[in-house]
Amino acid sequence: MSNEHKNEKDWKESLKKRMNIEPGIHTGDKGPQKKYTFSFWYFFIILMAFLAINSFMVSRQPNIVQIDYNQFKQLVENRTIKRVNIETERYVGYSFSLGQLATDGIIPDGGAQAFATYKVEDPSFVPLL
Repeated sequence: MSNEHKNEKDWKESLKKRMNIEPGIHTGDKGPQKKYTFSFWYFFIILMAFLAINSFMVSRQPNIVQIDYNQFKQLVENRTIKRVNIETERYVGYSFSLGQLATDGIIPDGGAQAFATYKVEDPSFVPLL
């Protein structure tokens, strides 16, 4: 039995020499790594940045005024509403066009106005756009 134990030990020693590994040391180990600690301040700063970006984006959207469909159609005919988004359940009209916003880079005089109304199946409405 001691002969088997000796052969096993010799086999392990020869493997260690071939691989140049010392006992207890593993390949690929880079030594002690710095442990990352989570700070409350990191979370707080990220949260504040998110809230600042969110408030900036929300403030750029125009206030949407709910009006009657006939008033909405009249504003489209008068060209007060220059752009209309057709959604599944409502129409949303804007007092400025995307072209104005793209060329000027700002919302036209006095701010933007947006109007919304419920969607009506009116065949005479689409040609007005």
